[in-house]
This record gives sequence, C-alpha cells and structure tokens, in this order.
Amino acid sequence: MALIEKKDLAKLYFNLGNSYSELNKDKDAVNAYMTALRYDENLKVSSYNLALILMEQKRYKDSEKVLLDLIAKSEYNSIYYEVLAYNYFNQKKYKEALDIYEEILKREELNKKALYNSSLIYTFIGEKEKALEKLLAYKDVIDENKEILKQIAILYSELKNKDQAIKYFKDFLAKDKSNIEVKKMYAALLYEIKDYKKALDVYNDLDNSSNKDGEIAFFKARVLLLGLEDLGKGKEAVKRALDLGYEGADELYAITVNENFLYKAEFRDFLKKQNFYFKPGEYKKYKEKQKAIKDKIEKTFGDAKKSFLEDKNFSKGTNALQKLFKIKEFEDYQRINSEILSSADFAFKDELKAWLTNRGKMKLVEGVVKSETKNTK
Repeated sequence: MALIEKKDLAKLYFNLGNSYSELNKDKDAVNAYMTALRYDENLKVSSYNLALILMEQKRYKDSEKVLLDLIAKSEYNSIYYEVLAYNYFNQKKYKEALDIYEEILKREELNKKALYNSSLIYTFIGEKEKALEKLLAYKDVIDENKEILKQIAILYSELKNKDQAIKYFKDFLAKDKSNIEVKKMYAALLYEIKDYKKALDVYNDLDNSSNKDGEIAFFKARVLLLGLEDLGKGKEAVKRALDLGYEGADELYAITVNENFLYKAEFRDFLKKQNFYFKPGEYKKYKEKQKAIKDKIEKTFGDAKKSFLEDKNFSKGTNALQKLFKIKEFEDYQRINSEILSSADFAFKDELKAWLTNRGKMKLVEGVVKSETKNTK
C-alpha cells in the first residue's frame, strides 16, 4: 500500500477543518487546521483559516501568533496584514493596529481599507485631525462611497469646521435623500450656525405624517421657539413631541430659562397645561408614575372582569371594582358597563344593583339593567 505524502495529508485535514467550520464546530476545526500545519507548516490557507477561527473564539493572542508566523513566511499579502490589524484592535493595541495599516499604506498608498480603518481607529482614540487626514487621502474614491462623505462631515463638525461639515452633509444627502440620521445631524448643524429657516425646512421634511420620533418634533420646536421666535407653532411642535412620547425634561426646562427667549412665562403656562414639570428629572418621574397608575388600572380592571365573567365570584369582583373606584385617575365607567356589566352572561344582577346603588354608582347600574334586557330578548 502506497503511503500518503505529508502534503496530501495536510490538505485532507485542511478540508476537514473547513467542513467542521461550516458546521460551526470551531473546536474541531481548530484541531484539524493545526494537524494540517503539523504535516505541512507552509500550508498558508490553513494558517489563515486557523487565525480567523481563533479570533472568533476571542483567542486573540493565539491568533496573533499564527498571523505573525504566516506573514513572516509569506510574500506581502495585504489581507494578512488587515486581519492582524483587526486582531490588534480587538486586543485594544491601537498603536500596533495603526502601525500595521501604515505598513500597508507604504506599499499601497491608496489602499481603501487601510485608509478607512485607520481613520476609524484615530476617531476611536480621539485623534480626529489624523482621522480626517486619512479620509481626505481617500479623495479619489470619495464620490463612490457615501459613508466616507458622512464620516468626513461628522469629523469636520466635531472639529468646528462648520462650512466644510455643511458641504459634506449636503454631498451625502444628494446621494441619499432619505437618510434620517444624517438629516438630523445636518439640521442640528444648521441650527447651530443660526440658519434657522433652512434648519426648519429639514425638520419639516423629517416631521412628516409617518414620523414617530418625538425628538425630531422637539428639535423643530426649538428652532421655532428660540430661533424664529414663533410661539404658536413652537407650542404646536412641543405638543406633538410630547404626544409622540418625548421625555427630554432637561431640554424643555432649558428653553424656559433661556435668557434670550422672549416668551418664558407664556411657555411655562403652556407646559403646565401639558402636565409638564419643569425641574430636570421631574417630568420623567411624572411619566413613570402615570405609567404605574395605568398599569394598576389595567390589572385591577382585568381582575374584576375575570372574577365576574369567568370565576363567577361576586366577592372578588366587587373587591376589584372597589379598588378601581379608589383610583382617582380612573373615570372610564362606561368601559365597566360595556366590557363587564352589560354581558348577557353576567350573574349576581340583583345583588350587584344593590351594591352599586349603595355606593352611588347609578351609571353602572344601567349596565346591569342592559344585561337583563338582553336576557329577556
């Protein structure tokens, strides 16, 4: 019998590793790739796949060792370097990752991944000027990639170069008019440079009939109130924001104490009518309390309905009703009539009429009478 050569065995184990990998059996895949390399240490594809799986297992140091060995044994391959840089990033070795990208750029001046990823790392570690420099070196391909335009706009904005930020936001939106995230950033920047009319145009576009984001309506209100000093439309926008669930108490409070706002007293009165509390944090507490009350009402109502209609338990049902009556925010007696008392299957009619009459709940007695009428038909 002919012996299988080591290189052939290496390929067999490499293929076995690929099969295990496809089945998400990473531990078995690692063992197969390592066995392949024992038979042929120069089988680069096995080293590369092994490095990738080790990274997936968060064994970054082991993966780093494999990649460094692979790079040392291979001719230049940018992919190996890119994976090593990503490995270093995951280990929070940011300087080492940037050094690897610089090594790539020495060989390939306009390597897109190296430019973009090094920019992201510089942004991540707070070196925004260097991040911008890398992206602008991408200039020949900027027009092909709208995400680059967005990143450049954001960096210019953070570096306080508002004119350039505006330019790149506009360039991005010329390619993607429906991007809500970028429109919000663009509108916020227009507000910041006091171009209130253009900011309002963008917020009007965002705050359409399908908008469910209360923050957008609030920012629109801020432009109207503090920028254009339109109290009427500003109040409408604030009401819409609150109706959409906006809970930015601190932001609304800031408007009421803004020294340049001409309508502080009128706006405070308006917010009081919306049950809005002025001190930062109080509105959130108010909303939490309202939700707790609503949850209590729903639970108690559910208990009453189940006790009367399913359990046929007069005592539990009246106890639940009594709890509802004690919740001052509960006023929907018609719901008790329509969902419980007017049911044709309702029991204890005479007892309940007497019980409700003794408590002065004559409107609820009407529901019991309706259920009796149904039974006689």
